[in-house]
Amino acid sequence: MMNRQFTYILGAFFAFFMQLSDVNAQDNKSWMPEIGGTLRVKYEYQTDEGNSRFQVRDARLNAKGWLTSFIDYKMEINLSDKGKIKTHDMFARLHFGKDKEWKLTLGQFRVPISIDAARSPHLRWFANRSFVGKQVGNVFDVGGKLSWVSKKIPLTIEAGMYNGKGTAPSDAEWQKKYLYMGRVGYRFPHFELRGGVMTYHPYDIQTTMYDAGVTFTEGRFSAEIEYLCKDYSDDRIKSQQALNVMARYSLPLKSDYINTIHFLGRFDYMTDGIDGTFDEGGNPLISDVERKRFTAGVTLGYYKKVRAELRLNFEKYFYNDGVAIGVSDHDKAVAELMINF
Repeated sequence: MMNRQFTYILGAFFAFFMQLSDVNAQDNKSWMPEIGGTLRVKYEYQTDEGNSRFQVRDARLNAKGWLTSFIDYKMEINLSDKGKIKTHDMFARLHFGKDKEWKLTLGQFRVPISIDAARSPHLRWFANRSFVGKQVGNVFDVGGKLSWVSKKIPLTIEAGMYNGKGTAPSDAEWQKKYLYMGRVGYRFPHFELRGGVMTYHPYDIQTTMYDAGVTFTEGRFSAEIEYLCKDYSDDRIKSQQALNVMARYSLPLKSDYINTIHFLGRFDYMTDGIDGTFDEGGNPLISDVERKRFTAGVTLGYYKKVRAELRLNFEKYFYNDGVAIGVSDHDKAVAELMINF
């Protein structure tokens, strides 16, 4: 079944490319679709459990390009998202205004609320995402977003409206309550400040996220801190808090195989999360338990024509007494090979 689905999707991709080529020839244009992809293969060893696994975490294939001077697009599928075929970015974008400072994006793409969640896999600092970027701020949906990027000052403003149900149910359900978001970013020398707010009804309970973060870059050193609060309209549910603090020092090397080595550290934290279900007494059920984590890492990078990284991380978790630990949330050593082209 998976092989047949893969054949259909791949065939649709190539049919689209051929159609674009025909239009290109008729219009005497010089552009062609740009093909890219990301492969992430990892090995994880849980030190306290003594178990391990190999995993193809991502095998993404994408096509992007310009249909006119003011319309671009992107289509991306993942041939192995933990062994499953999934669609990712599928959108068209219109650029307009005197200096093309306005952008209207329509389709399926990540809701830009969290800084770390918005990073593509090849731009992430660590093999595994932060709690902010995975458990709390990871929202992928179908909708539209309007962006304004000033050409005079380093200011970006974004506002969007989405179905609010994630990608899978969006084509099958009619909506009466939508997801709304707004985000502002401002760049200073060496600093970038970003803040956003998002409100939606994922469990028929109004849920509002507030996010704020700052990224610092000076020479070879980079650091980032991001805080996210997830608030619920139901008084029975406590607000969820999440924090991500990370730093990186990059050292250039002269080698045929490695041209940069990164030394990294991270601390992240999250309080209990819920999935919208309650017990017989009306108390919310915890789907993600509170935890803290320290991560240390070294990344060996090669950045000539392609982007290739060997990410070596160790993650140390801390839990409250008596909680049930998730099967994949133990102390672990991780080795990941990431290739992006």
